[in-house]
Amino acid sequence: MIKVYNDFITQEEITWFKKDMDQKIQSGQHIEKKFWSKELIKTLYNINDWDTQEFRYQIHNNDLAMRVVKKLLKNIIPNDVPFYAAYQRQFIPQTVHVDDINDNTRSDFCYSGILPLDPNTDNIHKTIVWDLYFKTTDSMHKYFEKFDASTVDTSIKNSDTYDLEHTLIGIFKPLDHIKLDGVYNYELGTLGLFDRTHAHCSSNWRKHNTCNYKDFIIFHFG
Repeated sequence: MIKVYNDFITQEEITWFKKDMDQKIQSGQHIEKKFWSKELIKTLYNINDWDTQEFRYQIHNNDLAMRVVKKLLKNIIPNDVPFYAAYQRQFIPQTVHVDDINDNTRSDFCYSGILPLDPNTDNIHKTIVWDLYFKTTDSMHKYFEKFDASTVDTSIKNSDTYDLEHTLIGIFKPLDHIKLDGVYNYELGTLGLFDRTHAHCSSNWRKHNTCNYKDFIIFHFG
């Protein structure tokens, strides 16, 4: 189930985070993550000569941004729950995955969170979450390698409602017919939380050709 916290953050705070994020990126403090195949980017997203999936800057305890983050989260998460927070500039929509956990992860507050920093004017930015649980993305891959596609409920067709062309390929085609746990629609001022062990992906916002990236803060709790 998706938990959405409305009026979580003010426009003034969003503007501050955006400025801080831009400074981190412009000064080269971010990490650049590459997509594994330029050819696949061209096939899935119709983008030529590009292989950068995202820029990311982990927000550390000594960053001023962490003080602001902790202030925002203080009424939502218990004080003793560890968490990861990072600025993320996504150029390529994320395909299906889970946010891996291990034996040290807190099972009582095992969530991922998204705090949008850009407007979702055309309502194209979403996180789609399936009702499927895995501890790791690797175990999810192994599950679908052996999955019997004939067992799915074909009356469900998620792609009729959501932009999933980039995820419904290969062994993951059956996801089109598997029940969703929920969908988070990006909206400025809100925080979206969902179980980090449930299979999830970004919607394929690239197909609409209205923006080249989206900015947000990503959280992993537990």
